[in-house]
Amino acid sequence: MLKAFQGGEFWKAFLFGQERRTMSRRVTIRKVRQGDVGAVVELWKELMDFHKALDPVFTRRRGGHTTFAEYLRKEYIGRDRRRAWVAQAGRQIVGLCMAVIEDYPPVLVLKRYGHLEVLAVAKQWRGKGVGEKLLRRARRWFCEKGMSRVEVHNSTANELAERFYAKTGFRPYLRTLFLELPATDAK
Repeated sequence: MLKAFQGGEFWKAFLFGQERRTMSRRVTIRKVRQGDVGAVVELWKELMDFHKALDPVFTRRRGGHTTFAEYLRKEYIGRDRRRAWVAQAGRQIVGLCMAVIEDYPPVLVLKRYGHLEVLAVAKQWRGKGVGEKLLRRARRWFCEKGMSRVEVHNSTANELAERFYAKTGFRPYLRTLFLELPATDAK
């Protein structure tokens, strides 16, 4: 008997693979609407709290969720160079993608690029193809807008995101470095 079939490995692979395809099919991707903002804010808070555990620089300030809600309403909904989509399973918002067309400095040949500002999937929906569906939708929009390049910033401490972006074809080209200054240096 083949080793892959021993110990139920075949069935585990089959069942988990099937579950992922089934879960992914139950998820629809659509543009964010005004009525979604509350649920999207909750997903954003989950994302920020996840990142805060990796690096305290991501600590949300008091009222930050309200600022994010206003930003989403004013800068994304109904804008030409910005799009936000949600992944919806039944009535639940389980994912978010926010994409924007940015300008390069005028000294470069390439004038514009697509920027993934946010790509978040609720914890219980990760690994089920939701992020890939959101990314495919954003890629299609970027292509429709004539973009030939998409960039994303992610925390190097977020190994989950590192693996996801590598798996979906992203590769690094810049690094952001930082230096913490003691309070006495600022005087």
